[in-house]
Amino acid sequence: MTRNKLSIIIPILNEISHLPSLFKVLHSYSKEINIIFCDAGSVDGSHELISLECKKNHYSYFYNSLKSPSVMSTIELAKDNLRDSQYVMVHPVDAHCEKAITKLLSEINMNKDYYLFYKSYSPSQILLNIQEFYLNKIRLGHQKQFVWTNCPVFKIEFFHNILRFNSGFLEDVLLSDYMKEGHRPVILKEKVIISSRRYLARKTPRQILRNFYIMISFRLKLKSIEELKSIYYK
Repeated sequence: MTRNKLSIIIPILNEISHLPSLFKVLHSYSKEINIIFCDAGSVDGSHELISLECKKNHYSYFYNSLKSPSVMSTIELAKDNLRDSQYVMVHPVDAHCEKAITKLLSEINMNKDYYLFYKSYSPSQILLNIQEFYLNKIRLGHQKQFVWTNCPVFKIEFFHNILRFNSGFLEDVLLSDYMKEGHRPVILKEKVIISSRRYLARKTPRQILRNFYIMISFRLKLKSIEELKSIYYK
């Protein structure tokens, strides 16, 4: 059986308002890509909407009402259904990656464990432009620290190995720390486009400061994971 070069896993939890725009994005991707929705227990109507879309487009859908959902526990729902894939991308619900995926598919090398992308926020703001520069050039480019919105792409064997980093929060930070030890990422400069809706909804300066406070508190071990999670979702 021929293996697909790429599967895309989309973690979902109560995203009904954003699903129509997500479906339009997915329609722009190559039909050779395996699209997988992983739902941590949506109760807002997302379940019914995704089920219908998957039937029409032959996408895969895995649903489980998780007690303490996180990105890692959510994408783990697909772990037993990736045998025919070479690489797996974690695709946030509000990402648009058509050009980035085209670049990725042309450069995939089976000797590499994982790939990352620079990102751009849309719609843009001055503060988000500053944050974008910091996240792309310093945090990702220099420190090799990524977040889920960098749309990480993992070699399938490596993907199964990293599922153990299920801390419930800041898993991408812990994963970055682990992968800096002997696993050098390939950073592709073609940017993924990330919606700035969450920043706009929570007021951009406040959200940026909140994220910065959470990261400092985590690095200095000032608060527990559960306390930091509570601050983020407050």
